[in-house]
Amino acid sequence: AAEAEIGKWEFTNYTKILESELPWEKFGEKRVGNPFVFYNKVKGKYWLYYSASMIKLTDANVDEPMNLGLAEADNVMGPYTRVLTEPLVIPSGFPELFIKGHGSLKMVKSPEADLTYDGVGVAVCNRLTFNPATNQTGSTLSILRTTDGGLSWQPVVTEFIGPTLKEGSWKEAFVYGFDTLMDPNDASSMLIYYNARNGWKDATEQVGVSRFALDMVLQARAAC
Repeated sequence: AAEAEIGKWEFTNYTKILESELPWEKFGEKRVGNPFVFYNKVKGKYWLYYSASMIKLTDANVDEPMNLGLAEADNVMGPYTRVLTEPLVIPSGFPELFIKGHGSLKMVKSPEADLTYDGVGVAVCNRLTFNPATNQTGSTLSILRTTDGGLSWQPVVTEFIGPTLKEGSWKEAFVYGFDTLMDPNDASSMLIYYNARNGWKDATEQVGVSRFALDMVLQARAAC
């Protein structure tokens, strides 16, 4: 992509870095998306976490990603080859909810969260859920921890930022699309931006930001 003018972007001479090829990348819709690329200094390669396939959330009348995959490349522009030929499996951690899909997985953008030579790292993932008691879907951000260099992940803070389930709330039903950064005004804090939905069908979305203590990342790294 190239910047054409302020506020406008044009796609020119784009490079295709990954396509849907495996069966689990083609459910509902043949697609890969929601990329998160970072340099894995332990492996000496660029790693790409991505979402694949699509699931219809009928109560909200929206399509959301279903699976997560992992690929790598020597150059940030690719080409990328798959590290895993099966989707990432992340344990639920929700006692009364079923997992229906995963929107994206991103490393927390702090040196304290980076993958290290002992295989430990910290990420955030938005997870699509189904509540059988209310027959409603939802989405919640969870803090995850890896101990095998990013090949598998475990929830540490399952309900990190979730829907309020309160009528009239701007994030009543879903909290998803997100990114993190260090708080420029407070070295002991992180910021997380995310979009949220104020209901199910015919709802609207807004963008919010929350501050959380960097200590949460350190605690996630040390979790047993």
